[in-house]
Amino acid sequence: MDGPYIYQALDGYLNALFLESLMHGIFTALTISAIVNILKHKHLRVMIHLVLVLYIIATIHLGARWYWVRQAFIVHGTTREAIFSSFLDERYRCIWIISGLSASLNIVIADCVLIWRAWAIWDRNWKITTVPIIGIVLEIVFDGLFLSQDLSHSSRVQYTNWGPSSIKWGLGYFILSLLTTFLCTSLIIYRIGYNDKYLNIIEMLVESAALYSVSMIVFIVLFARDDPRNVYAQAVMNSITGIAPTLIVKRVAAKGGLLDEKADMTMRRSEKRLSNATTMREPSLEFYPARSGAPSRLSGATIV
Repeated sequence: MDGPYIYQALDGYLNALFLESLMHGIFTALTISAIVNILKHKHLRVMIHLVLVLYIIATIHLGARWYWVRQAFIVHGTTREAIFSSFLDERYRCIWIISGLSASLNIVIADCVLIWRAWAIWDRNWKITTVPIIGIVLEIVFDGLFLSQDLSHSSRVQYTNWGPSSIKWGLGYFILSLLTTFLCTSLIIYRIGYNDKYLNIIEMLVESAALYSVSMIVFIVLFARDDPRNVYAQAVMNSITGIAPTLIVKRVAAKGGLLDEKADMTMRRSEKRLSNATTMREPSLEFYPARSGAPSRLSGATIV
């Protein structure tokens, strides 16, 4: 193994940990803010469990990576080659499993949140979300095969970041996740339109989905090439997969909850229909033809 490759790999592992720690700090602040907003609405408090699960899984992933990098640089950091060999040491397979499972779980949960939002906004119509649900099922299958292949390849002979077979299954998994995100976001936007009451929620959905999608696209490109720099995209994506659904939950809670907004919008539409019906029954302002010997009138007013 040549020196420049080892240097690039070690530099990537260390800097990616710093980057993920920074992103996790942002995620922590967002999680606290989301919980505060949720606590203001009793019917939304069940969402606290979702927010906490996303945050705990992301924290577990960061902790596993931190331990792995620390062991390599501090415990086995005698030489550059020794540090690199530590990253490939089979004794840390359990760390690889924890890291892989936690990252995959957050991606699946993030996609499930978008499917749930699409289902709720489409009046709980399962037919509308059939394709995304099929996508998430296939996504879980591909993810299982991806993790199985990645964790079973021998690091003694395979010096790339991922096993050769795992890249094929991984591409299918990540592309399915990306397509599910695009489809669910499109369904939500199409359903609720650009109603003034929902405009900010749409913007947040688009922004959070775009944030997740961009990080996923960059990661897929680097992942397909087995580029050592994919650790940077992976570090960002690991936090974004938790941040994106948390942004949605936070925004819904800040607006008083989806149910409150739908009830308010329905009430305003009913009032508008009632107002229109009343207006149609009232005499409009118009000129009436004057009868012989009678003055012309404008809604009862005498024309002088």
